[in-house]
Amino acid sequence: MNRIIQIDGGIGRCIAFTGALRHLKEKYPKDKITILTSVPEIFYNNNDIDKVYPLNTPYLFENVIQKGHYFKPEPYNMYEYYVEDKHISTCFNKEMTDDDLFVKPIINLTEKEKKEAQLWVSKQPRPIILFQPHGMHGGKGLPDMTYRSLTDEFAEKLGKEMQKKYDIYIVKSQDQKGIKDLKTFNGLSIRQIIALVPYVHGIVCCDSFMQHACGAFGKKAIVFWGATIPENLGYETNVNILPKKKRIRIPNRLPHNYLDVENINKGVNEFGDEEIKRVMEELDKPNSKKSR
Repeated sequence: MNRIIQIDGGIGRCIAFTGALRHLKEKYPKDKITILTSVPEIFYNNNDIDKVYPLNTPYLFENVIQKGHYFKPEPYNMYEYYVEDKHISTCFNKEMTDDDLFVKPIINLTEKEKKEAQLWVSKQPRPIILFQPHGMHGGKGLPDMTYRSLTDEFAEKLGKEMQKKYDIYIVKSQDQKGIKDLKTFNGLSIRQIIALVPYVHGIVCCDSFMQHACGAFGKKAIVFWGATIPENLGYETNVNILPKKKRIRIPNRLPHNYLDVENINKGVNEFGDEEIKRVMEELDKPNSKKSR
């Protein structure tokens, strides 16, 4: 079978799908697999696929989709995801192969990518922390309706505290704000940033693509959770910092009333000095595995 698979969403969803992709290829080794995505970089150097196309490719329907069997998996719509709290990778697998199976993400770096990342980290004067305070919808001056992003005030306070001991690099998109006096990456590709993950001292983030990348490499990530939950999206290597406040988690591709979600989740992504202390303590520990 010639399988044409469209993966919607951001970088994290694409990374999460790579585990299910591996199982799909193992189960149907003779099938050809083509990926359609807005983040093709995640699938570069992946031996489980034959081709990958950006979603804005001209004549995509005529030249690609009509040549095979089209699939568009959506874990958020699955009962197993929004009621049974199964992992997004498991749900991708369930949709694509009917197997109730979790497979961790896979990111295939080239030897050049590994060497360049390792060399850059080795030349830095202090240990490096990659800090991703905002999800895809945060850090743009508007409320993050997924309630994943850290508040600007807390992100700045945490970043400045970590800076006392480490060099902090904010991981963000071009349209997201940074934090004054903290460094950002200028001109690096997604893959170049992800390639740093195995070699830096630590990762501190909200629920976004950096924690999925850490899941792929078996790297400890200190992850702040707002209205999403680690059972659905986290990894056993995470250190999970959970909100004290009750929350309602509604996948953003299911219909819901935003006002209800806002009222219930108000303050769910607010943290304080206790959580900062825990982050600093965890950064002093080695990259050991944690239970999910």
